[in-house]
Amino acid sequence: MRRVGFFAIAMMLVAALSVSCVRDNDFILPDTEQPDGGKDDGGEEGDNDTTIYPIDYNYPNSDWAVGELDWVFDMSVMPEIHIEISVDEWNALLSEFDRDPDTNEYVHCDVKFESKGEEHNFDDAGLRLRGNTSRRRPEGNSGEMHQSDNTDWRHCHFMINLRKYQKDDAHELHNVRKLHLKWHKDDSAYCRELYCYDLFRRYGIWTAAYSSYCRLWIHVEGDKEAAYYGVYEMIEAIDDKYVKKRKDMFGDHKHN
Repeated sequence: MRRVGFFAIAMMLVAALSVSCVRDNDFILPDTEQPDGGKDDGGEEGDNDTTIYPIDYNYPNSDWAVGELDWVFDMSVMPEIHIEISVDEWNALLSEFDRDPDTNEYVHCDVKFESKGEEHNFDDAGLRLRGNTSRRRPEGNSGEMHQSDNTDWRHCHFMINLRKYQKDDAHELHNVRKLHLKWHKDDSAYCRELYCYDLFRRYGIWTAAYSSYCRLWIHVEGDKEAAYYGVYEMIEAIDDKYVKKRKDMFGDHKHN
């Protein structure tokens, strides 16, 4: 009975996510329209109800995240992230991957974050690759440097560290320093991981990372236009900042 109950809840939440999304160029984008519904022609009230009901994102045990994590990682909006990077720094990222596919080395870049009518610009931020078995080269084959024409772009995971090179408050986004950006590998529905994080937080599991969607562009200096990497997952980094934000629940923040 317990397994059946969980399965029913899971299916209802998946259905809600499916109804509230539309497909755009093979990427899932939230539908911001709220069409009227509630009556079918000739039917009784409630029949064939097509109303899309807004989802309540007031998670339990989350007062400590107000104005910070819940502003950045907001499932009701679609932030835009634009990365500007020089050819030398991009080629350094490619060369570092060729040297060590598991590299955690950062390169320099500029980041623009747009959401809810606000635009935040961060000069000289850090960018690196992420992932375990899903790590990929973001462009071309081993040994190849950036090609401004007919570029072979590839989805991969990134980490943006806004304070990597500039240690000041101006390089924080609502008190958030890092953004873990993941492409939806093996997830054509674009919801699997974010659905799980959302489910945990709805049940008051405060150790679950904050997460949401975003749209990602990367522009290498000299290219005619930025490469649109599409809709990405945006996930809270698990680091010392993660622990400090939850220190009251953990009881301390001075440990690993």
